[in-house]
Amino acid sequence: MSVLKDTSTVNEEDANLLVLIIDTNPIVWNKSNFPLKEALRHILVFINAHLALKHDNDVAIIASHVGVSKFLYPIPTHENSDKTIFPNMYQKFRVIDEKVIANMSALFEDVDTPNNYPDKASSMVAGALSMALCYINRITKADEIGHVKSRILIISVSPDSPYQYISIMNCIFSAQKLCIPIDVCKVHGTDTPVFLQQASHITGGKSVWTLERPVSVIKRLSMLDMYAQFVCQVSLI
Repeated sequence: MSVLKDTSTVNEEDANLLVLIIDTNPIVWNKSNFPLKEALRHILVFINAHLALKHDNDVAIIASHVGVSKFLYPIPTHENSDKTIFPNMYQKFRVIDEKVIANMSALFEDVDTPNNYPDKASSMVAGALSMALCYINRITKADEIGHVKSRILIISVSPDSPYQYISIMNCIFSAQKLCIPIDVCKVHGTDTPVFLQQASHITGGKSVWTLERPVSVIKRLSMLDMYAQFVCQVSLI
């Protein structure tokens, strides 16, 4: 048996790419103590704080919905964006806030996909993780000097879906191999999501469970963001 350790640490010059996966299952959010609209407001504050920590920090946001996963930001567009300048708000904050809200609204307008999906109590975490890993891989390949350090953060409300077990585990092992930590924030429900618990444990990420107050959510998200998430030890047998 041989063990290979690959340890990489973040330094002051590294940029932090955060890929945020938001569980947008409307059925489960309606059972929560606070609505998705309010939670999104706090999540956007957290995203802005992440970007403000360093000028070259970046973010990607993916919705894990019922039966489908979609990028909320960034997405390709051929439309002329609004160039209006708001002097009291950093322009990038405004662009991300508006695109996330608009794209999430468009996501909820599609009622056919959720209605045709058999497991309405869960969301497409496996698809969202796959999209996140592909996006990180594309950014990493373009980063020739290894300046960008990436991680994934999942904000979850839905229970585990047995239908997605194999796909989720494949994503977890891929993230482990690529030294990409997966952090998990469970904001509703008393059941521990076993799949996501494994994701954070195997990849060296952090996890917090059942935070049903908005103040607690943004506080814990900020704590996760400050954690030294780039220490990864990979054992190969």
